[in-house]
Amino acid sequence: MFSSGKLLRKVSETEYLQVDEKHNFKWERRLNSIALPLQNVKVITSLKTHKKDYDFSGKLKNTPEKQITADVSTEIIISGQVDYEKFADNIYCLDETDKNDEFIIVRPKGSIKVNLRSGEPARDPKDNEKQVINQGVFWGSCFRMNYDPGEDDIIFEMYMPEAQVHALAERYDLDSDAKLEVYSELASFTYEVDDSLREPYHSRDLVINDGATAFVSGVSLSSTVGPQETNEPDDSEEEFADTIIDEHESIPEQVAHQQLLQVITNLQLPLKSIITAIWALALAVIISAII
Repeated sequence: MFSSGKLLRKVSETEYLQVDEKHNFKWERRLNSIALPLQNVKVITSLKTHKKDYDFSGKLKNTPEKQITADVSTEIIISGQVDYEKFADNIYCLDETDKNDEFIIVRPKGSIKVNLRSGEPARDPKDNEKQVINQGVFWGSCFRMNYDPGEDDIIFEMYMPEAQVHALAERYDLDSDAKLEVYSELASFTYEVDDSLREPYHSRDLVINDGATAFVSGVSLSSTVGPQETNEPDDSEEEFADTIIDEHESIPEQVAHQQLLQVITNLQLPLKSIITAIWALALAVIISAII
């Protein structure tokens, strides 16, 4: 993570240059895969019954009730905040300066919020010259929310098939302590120096501009089943293991000592026999002399 305040100069919609005293390094846009571990997860049920159509021309001034039309729908929204302690990357935004083509990198002071909503897949615009969107894709966006005083958050607003959102909500209702992690593809800018030198396990610095696209690539919901045990040994087990090792180490010394005693004993046996023979011979000589 670097400090905020870096100055970038816009080259195109897909490239910025970092203004430096000696070098101008590039920040290029691409789809970056990120994992968003969520906490404080909520399952929100949104019900709609009517909607109000705006009367810009003033034709319905006398009959404002005609602005109301039926709009019956039910939507489930899964909302949560990114757990910064488990989030591997850093997301920054761009602030405008006095120059139209220069921006300052800043890090919002608030939280990163994620909303998973049910939606409809994009349809092919049937443009033969240029296909603007991919058919069947569920679009989403990532943007900075700082309109109200004291508000400065990053918002992920991403859409999924309705059946998948309902399945997540049902699973979460069964276990409110389940861990939820959202995997996303975020159209963001990365620093070319980091792209060249950064190891896979290092955190990344990602910069977004207004209305960055974001897509859900997958969601993981992990529930704890049954009592959980750890295999970490306690101090008593370690002391017991040390005692066993000490005893095993002392066994060769005891065996060597016993073998040495056995050798000495074996050497003493013939020595005693020789001494006994000498005393017997001496006794015989004395008896012979007396006789």
